[in-house]
Amino acid sequence: MVVAEKSRHITRALEELEMMSGDEATRMVYEYRLKMIRDENARMDDAVERGLEKGRMQGLTQGIEEFYALIKKGYAPEEAKKKLQTAYYNGG
Repeated sequence: MVVAEKSRHITRALEELEMMSGDEATRMVYEYRLKMIRDENARMDDAVERGLEKGRMQGLTQGIEEFYALIKKGYAPEEAKKKLQTAYYNGG
């Protein structure tokens, strides 16, 4: 950890300590703010995970559709597999 980063962490820790050692109202506002930040982070993490899962499912569906389209065109399963792998690994 570089000095500037350590300093930033130390400064943040001192700010948090100061807030936590303040009066009851200040502490409650601070804790509420932290909860709101954590809740928002959790919502964002959940949205990202749902987006990734949706993308994986769309990719899988597309791959299956393309595989069966090649089979209908007369490709053997192994040939269709190799053709799709080549297309996807070579960018298109």
